[in-house]
Amino acid sequence: MGKIPDAIGGLSHLRILDFSGTRISGFPSTITLLSRLEELHVRYCGDLRGTIPDAIGGLSCLRILDFSGTRISGFPSTITHLSRLEELHVQYCGDLRGTIPDAIGGLSCLRILDFSSTRISGFPSTITHLSRLEELRVRDCEDLTGKIPDAIGRLSRLRILDFSGTRISGLPATITHLSRLEELRVLYCGDLTGKILDAIGGLSHLRILDLSGTRISGFPSTITHLSNLEELRIWDCEDLTGKIPDAIGRLSRLRILDFSGTRISGLPATITHLSHLEELHVRDCEDLTGNIPDGIGRLSHLRIVDFSGIRISGLPTTITHLSHLAKS
Repeated sequence: MGKIPDAIGGLSHLRILDFSGTRISGFPSTITLLSRLEELHVRYCGDLRGTIPDAIGGLSCLRILDFSGTRISGFPSTITHLSRLEELHVQYCGDLRGTIPDAIGGLSCLRILDFSSTRISGFPSTITHLSRLEELRVRDCEDLTGKIPDAIGRLSRLRILDFSGTRISGLPATITHLSRLEELRVLYCGDLTGKILDAIGGLSHLRILDLSGTRISGFPSTITHLSNLEELRIWDCEDLTGKIPDAIGRLSRLRILDFSGTRISGLPATITHLSHLEELHVRDCEDLTGNIPDGIGRLSHLRIVDFSGIRISGLPTTITHLSHLAKS
């Protein structure tokens, strides 16, 4: 298709422009005339490459900018002019590499920032200026290494933080300041080792905690402070050994508990306190032996129980009390 035609600039009342999945290769300078444009989508335009053109900075009403799956390799300094931008999507832009540019910090209205599956390797200090940011996703950014920067703790409105598939090796203590955080995902961060940081306990609004595929080896006592936690996923954490700690029983809102593929060797009696539990997965936990505790029968909301691939010697008679069970 080539470049978007100059005539597009004459559509002065245009609010949404979507060329996703086409073969456009560039923008006309007249795009700056679209003074009312609120959304620009060029998702999966594989012929779109190089630096995003300076002209984008003239779209002062833009709220959503989606370049996902293109071959862009950089941002213009004029991106700071997008003072109303709320969402920036550049996931699956494999040519985007290096530190996220400082200019991003000028997008003071940004709520969603998604750099997943790019080759970014670091964050600018200006990220702390994104005071309205609610979602930060850098999933599968394999060049992202080391500890998550302390500056993350200043993003006080953050609800979703996803570092899955990166090479991060630690969480900062400042994470405890993210009082509105609802989802923390760091699955398959193979460099994340040792006991989960005590600071996790400060995330009182956390609903989803996914540490699957990491090398964590234990839980802090502060995990009991996660009173709103609904999903705890830690499958394929092979360094996790011994009995699941009694503290798990204090997570009274838990709906999903998944320890599959770990080396846990027992379930605590306090598991019976998880009155809202709907799914219990301990698949392929080869060190889990003996009888399933009778208390399982008291988990009246349980729909899914997966004990596949473990060495249990019997089911308790109380399992008949699980009237909602769909699979066992």
